[in-house]
This record gives sequence, C-alpha cells and structure tokens, in this order.
Amino acid sequence: MADNLLDKASILLTPTAYNDGSMLSVKPENGDGDFTFSRGSAATRVNEQGLVEEITDINLPRIDYTDGCGSWLLEGQSTNLVNNSELLNTYFTSKVDTTITDNYGTSPSGETNSSRIQFVDDTSFCYNVISVSTDHTSSVFVKGVSGETVRFGIGSSVLTGDLFTFNGLWQRIDFTASSATQIFFSSYGGATTRDFEAFGLQLENLSYATSYIPTNGAIATRLADVANNSGNSSLINSTEGVLYAEIAAFDDISSLKMITLQSADNNNKVSIGYANATDGVRVIIRANGSNIVNQNFTASNLTDFNKLAFKYESGASSIYLNGSEVLDLSSANFTFSQELSKLSFDGGNTANPFYGKVKALAVYKEALTDAELQSLTTI
Repeated sequence: MADNLLDKASILLTPTAYNDGSMLSVKPENGDGDFTFSRGSAATRVNEQGLVEEITDINLPRIDYTDGCGSWLLEGQSTNLVNNSELLNTYFTSKVDTTITDNYGTSPSGETNSSRIQFVDDTSFCYNVISVSTDHTSSVFVKGVSGETVRFGIGSSVLTGDLFTFNGLWQRIDFTASSATQIFFSSYGGATTRDFEAFGLQLENLSYATSYIPTNGAIATRLADVANNSGNSSLINSTEGVLYAEIAAFDDISSLKMITLQSADNNNKVSIGYANATDGVRVIIRANGSNIVNQNFTASNLTDFNKLAFKYESGASSIYLNGSEVLDLSSANFTFSQELSKLSFDGGNTANPFYGKVKALAVYKEALTDAELQSLTTI
C-alpha cells in the first residue's frame, strides 16, 4: 500500500537523478518539483561501488551509498584542519619506533594512495601537534588484520583517544574531544596491531565526522549544500495535505534543521525536522505570521532512517512516526493568509537549513487517512 501512496504524491523526491544545479524529483515529470541546488565547492561521496569519490563540480548534488543504499547527502560547511590528509608520513611530524610508507596500497578511493604504518612494539606512536579547546572530531579510514586493535584520536597524549578494532576491510573510525594537543596513532594502552594501512586523515571543528575532505599541503573547506525552490501553489494545497520525509540525522542536532512548505513571505508554513534537543523532532505550523504549532517530541535513534508524516488540516493535524501516531494536533485551528507555494530543505527563507540524509521526500495535496499515514510511515 505504501508504494501506491507514493504514487498519489504531487511532489516526490527520491535519490535517483540530478544534474548540475538541480535535484530532480520523480514527480511531477515537468520539472516543477525539482530542487535548485548549490554548494560552491568540491565534495566527496561514497559511490555505488563503495569507493570514496570526489565530486569536483561545485553545484552537483550527492547521492551517497555509505549505508549500502543510496540517499541524498546534505551537509553544512566544514574544514579539514589536517593539511596533508593522504601523505601521513609528511603530516605526522613526530614518530617514535614508527615507519610510515605513503602511496603504499589501494585506498578507499580506489587509488594507490594509502599509507602503511608499522609499529616496532607496544610503545610506538606517531603524532602531530594541534590545539583544540572546543569539540573537534578526528576521523580516518583504516584497514588491518581483523580482530587486532589500534589506538587513535585526539587528546593530551598518545595514551588518550580510543581503541578501535579492525574488521579486515576498510572502515572509517572517529573520535571526538573538547580539549587536545595531539592527533595520533599509537600502539599504547592495549593496542595489538603492528602493521596496518590508513587513508584520509581528518580533523574538524565539529562534534561529529562529516564526509571526507581531501587536502594536499593546506587545509580545505567543503561549503554547505543548499537545496530549495521546489514546487508551486498548484502542487501544494494550502488547506490540507501531508509533508512526508524518510530521513536520518547526523550525530549533532544542536540547532534546528528543517524541511518546509512555505508561502512566498514565509508568514505561512508547515515545517518538520530536527530540534535543538536530545533526540528531538520539531514540528511547526505558522499562519499569518503567528506560530499555531511549535512543538518538540522525542524520537529515539534519529541517526537511523525514520519515516515521518505531517498531516496538516485545521482541527485535524497529526504526526506519524514509523507507523504510529505520535502527536495529535487536532486542537490547532488555522487559516493560511497566503498560499503555500514552495518546498525547501530549510526552515523558510534559507534559515535553519536541513542537514542529514534523505531517502524520500513527498508532498500530498490531500489529508491522508490514519490508515494511509500508518502504512506510509511503517518501516
């Protein structure tokens, strides 16, 4: 039934097609549902072959396959503070009983540009000096013998960070700290590996790791993804309808990250997204410049994909999450003073942009039944 319900949508976006400057909607076919897209810099993704691929076209959207299934990847701006992310022998200026061989093996990019790191014993390490006094996240791709461990991260010494266990394949590991003077690999503190490969070292001024940002001699910045201007008033009902999204959050939801149906003046809108609260989802109905609904609810595992449906209808609004009604908003009565005419990955007029992963986004021009909403959102 859920597939048939997607056929009823007036706007339907899935991770299927894009071109320079556009995320192409499946419906409608005439392009009125397409999103205008921009980024302003190169960026990377994991492609269908599982390889880390650099997208050099600055306005080309990304469909990412990190999870094995494609999803739109929308990220905020971030900078890799490691100036030689693929030449670790150059970057790690301090080495004790450690040999690093650059351009050694086939990395996750499919090229011969991994670094081999060999430790002599259980007191070997390599590091570079950093200065961190707020949340920063270090990340790197590693490959070693399955079951062996390595110590990696940022901290005050090579005994900090964390122990990570190899799975025998390339895997990305990360570690976050709010205070650090070093970024390092070491064989201290129970680490068992003496020989492994590494690729794509990254340090970001964030509490979570974003997609890989390559550097070669200088730090580099990936600019934010911007996607908006989908739809028009003929595709969006200003009396009743449904805004549906299958989305996953990044680890940080410290600020609002919204998806919105809005009027031209943004005084009328229907929004859903992540709240600046632990495991929080925010829903908003704004009519004639006043918030009729502005409410959070708790949802667990937001970094997993969740299916959310926001039915908006005066006196009959509700929220469904993963097959169940989680909010009854029937007490909210409203009339929009200006028709809803635009769908955007933000909170309206580019504020509170949505950052996360998207498998589906849909708009319905009718208020679906409870049975339909349950079917549409069932995982």
